[in-house]
Amino acid sequence: MTNPATDLIALTPDWLDEELLARIARPITNGEDAKQALIDVLAHPSMRGDTLLCDLPRLLQLHAVCAIHDGALASMISIHYNLCMGTIKSLGDDSDYVREHYSRLNDGTAIGVYLATELGYGSNLFSLETEAHYHPERQRFMLNSPSAQSYKFMPNSTHSSLPKIAVVMARLMVKDQFVGILPFLVPLQADGAACPGIRITALGHKPGLHLDNAMTSFDNVELPYEALLQRGIIELDRDGSLRLTNTRSQRFLSSVERVQSGKLCMASCSLAVAMAGLQINYAYAQKRQSFSPAGPVNLLSYPTYRHPMAIDVATTLVHAAWLEQIVAGLGSDAIKPLPPEVLNEVAILKAVSTWGSQDILTRCRERCGAQGMFSANKIIGYLLTNNGAITAEGENMVIMLKAASYSLKKAAPASTQASTGKQRQRLLKHLDASIEALRSGIARTPNRHMQTEELLLLARLLGVRMPCLRYLANARNDALDEVILDVYLLNQLEHHAVALLRTQAASARQVRSWAKRKQALLLKYAPSILKRLANMDMKMLEVPISGDNYIEHYAARHLSEQAA
Repeated sequence: MTNPATDLIALTPDWLDEELLARIARPITNGEDAKQALIDVLAHPSMRGDTLLCDLPRLLQLHAVCAIHDGALASMISIHYNLCMGTIKSLGDDSDYVREHYSRLNDGTAIGVYLATELGYGSNLFSLETEAHYHPERQRFMLNSPSAQSYKFMPNSTHSSLPKIAVVMARLMVKDQFVGILPFLVPLQADGAACPGIRITALGHKPGLHLDNAMTSFDNVELPYEALLQRGIIELDRDGSLRLTNTRSQRFLSSVERVQSGKLCMASCSLAVAMAGLQINYAYAQKRQSFSPAGPVNLLSYPTYRHPMAIDVATTLVHAAWLEQIVAGLGSDAIKPLPPEVLNEVAILKAVSTWGSQDILTRCRERCGAQGMFSANKIIGYLLTNNGAITAEGENMVIMLKAASYSLKKAAPASTQASTGKQRQRLLKHLDASIEALRSGIARTPNRHMQTEELLLLARLLGVRMPCLRYLANARNDALDEVILDVYLLNQLEHHAVALLRTQAASARQVRSWAKRKQALLLKYAPSILKRLANMDMKMLEVPISGDNYIEHYAARHLSEQAA
């Protein structure tokens, strides 16, 4: 690892200047505040889309920084840059139409939106109903929503002071032939009103997440020939001539490729809010007093408080290092499609990290008691932000089942080849044995696609092995890093003990010995693991319970309001 706190979820990365940080960290209490924050961020000179799309690590760091200040802002940033601009830059032809709209998105004078999900179609986007019929005699597309279930559902498409430009996924119809699901570049609204033929209806408030979600439908919306973003997918000439070089499924995957890179964006957001929540929790626990026979002590004095928090820190660090090492292997080009060999790993990373962060943030909230319930202390907001990441860019359950199905065809390398230390080798050998037993058992089942519980368990175990492999392959010569990995691995194996016992990959005696070993490591190293949090820069992230004296903060507010 290049940084104990990992670079991609740094709370204040080196390139982030004071002015931009102030725009990101501005207070947001409603949807209009969130829209204005986005507009202000897009207007900053360093936020040009071309710059960010050439620098994947910086793009992910931007997601992380926005997420720890406001989840709606992080979501809009991801939609604007990754989904909308990324799709146009990847698939758009060099035409005046494309250049004009892309230029406005690039310089921050328009907001990018991405319309894929429909009222009746989420994870089954391959069946969506929105249609774009091509009329060669006029060289125009007619975009329509043929039914209520085809209304685009959830995108942030409501009116704003800046025009909104969308990438719209639709069924391309040429001479009554269904060609596939392809993206179209569509101006949605300008001057505070929807463009002709477009209806936009706000969906209402989501508690704690001020994103302007809406339903959007189309009624005979005319689009020019250049609106079809087809480069590298199909060849549709102006006269309606069509050349296809791949399958409909391949066309679809190419059309929605930005959703794959979006999984990295969601993992970055999720891990950042988990780390920020833990840092707030840690700061509070050092000051909050509790009772003991010897007199008042802080909350960290109790192993029942300290040890679970150390496990949560270890888990977040291992998952963040996993993200960092995947990204390090991809290079800096954020537009380049993810290579096939990492697609499954990225899907598992997104699911495992967002699920893990949700559990961690729930515990952070509980450990902070009633203080953790207030939005001013941010943890409850982080829970809502992370909930969105669980669903965005592929619902976790669906992508995990798909990843497990893929793993039946192509086994991952054995963990022990990358491991050092005899004890860790034995642990990873048990994990490998359970994975292989599950793989072979599912493969022998006639209706294996219906073995969803077994497939999900297989994906979850892969989600333990993959980060361990990455961590071991890139570990520094640091004894505490080794301890962090062991705590993570022992905790995960204990969590999945039933699966290991059921597949006969381990005995009950071995499971008990793992629990004892984890406890011994925590007794000795939990304070050192928690000190990794002290190295994090909390600039502009101060909340009442993370400040020098939260009691004085609340008391001063109480007295000033009484006086008023």
